[in-house]
Amino acid sequence: MGRTREVALNADGVQGARRIELYSGPDLEQAASRSVEAAAALRRALSSAGHVSVRAPALRDLMNARWADWLPASTVVTGTERVSGETMRVWFRGRLRAVDFVATHIFGTDGFERGPADAHTGADVLVLDHPLLERVLPDARTGMAVPAWLRQTRGLGASWPETLRSFPASLRKELSRLLRRDAYTARIETAEPAKRAYYESLYVPYLTRRFGPSAVVRGPRAFAREAQGAALLELRADGALLGAALLRREAGGGLAIVNSALSLDNDRPGQSDLLDYFAFVTAQLLECRFVDFGVSRPHLDDGVLRYKAKWRSQIAPVGGPSKWLRIVPLRASPATLGFLSRNGFIERHGDRFVVRRLCADGHRDSAEHEQLVSLAARVGVDAVTLAPESALVKSYDAPTPSTGAPNEHSHRPHSPGAHEHGLDLHVTEPNAEPVAAFVARK
Repeated sequence: MGRTREVALNADGVQGARRIELYSGPDLEQAASRSVEAAAALRRALSSAGHVSVRAPALRDLMNARWADWLPASTVVTGTERVSGETMRVWFRGRLRAVDFVATHIFGTDGFERGPADAHTGADVLVLDHPLLERVLPDARTGMAVPAWLRQTRGLGASWPETLRSFPASLRKELSRLLRRDAYTARIETAEPAKRAYYESLYVPYLTRRFGPSAVVRGPRAFAREAQGAALLELRADGALLGAALLRREAGGGLAIVNSALSLDNDRPGQSDLLDYFAFVTAQLLECRFVDFGVSRPHLDDGVLRYKAKWRSQIAPVGGPSKWLRIVPLRASPATLGFLSRNGFIERHGDRFVVRRLCADGHRDSAEHEQLVSLAARVGVDAVTLAPESALVKSYDAPTPSTGAPNEHSHRPHSPGAHEHGLDLHVTEPNAEPVAAFVARK
């Protein structure tokens, strides 16, 4: 049975803290029913606290903020594009928050260098990351509209067996195998010292080592605000801490995995899956409607996005269009076409998520297309385009390059195959370059 134990008073005198243990045996169907005692304690420890997530930053944090980061900046990144082997220049303008992430996927490699902004002449691609620039630059809204982050969520069933059966059979089998092989312990900690220890010994080291310079690590004050009203889910085996996740109930009926980290010293296969599994058990015991996995990067090759998709999660953009990136191919150079031939950025078109990719005329690989569609479907993308360059200039209702208004000479040709493959590209003018047709959007 799940059980609770009193935790000794810590140095700050926090009283009433509880340690709550969950059933961690291999009988997945009984995971919730055998943790009924823990359910009541969980509801007391994790009361609905959605207001915490929208709490304003403290005045001292605002005074210490780097306001220069909000002003548009500029840099040019130069490297060799992987497919063409040609030198490529990408001009970044805005807050420069995602330079490494975007550049890595545009070049297809992390072998690039930053340079001064005055070297932007002849740039192949422009990347905008600031709402002000979108308003003042006429070409900004013709580019790919890519949310800076995607949120992934997974709904729960009315009962734990219903939720469990909605997971892929292979995943259920693997979870049961892991829990049968080793004696794991899953427990909820609500004491503040446990959260601070998690931040210092797991969270910061794990993110820093895994993501390197591109790691987005919360500072101590920001983490403390996120941890208020939250609880820590710990996964242990043989007394060793394998990983932990900070959980918080949301006002909309969800249980948010605010962040999570794994031990760098006690690495075991499947520990990340088990940590998420026990988060689902906790959410079911709390009678939540969904689990919020947090945010991932908007690219089909993003490892975090693909990992969370194994739970059959759904994606949604974080923030409105003002928070999105605009990726604008500027010219149809070999490097630009090479990038577009393996493009995996997830764009937002109306209420749909779309991935668009070029292929050589007459050389569309059906196996590649099926693989791309399958991967996109797993992560929640609605439509995929894998089309030759010539097909990209055969759509209709295109805005003209100068005014953005519909082209009076455009028409709607009969093209049965276009919609079958999710084609929603638009011609910019009769003899538009393929790259110009690629970036024009509804």
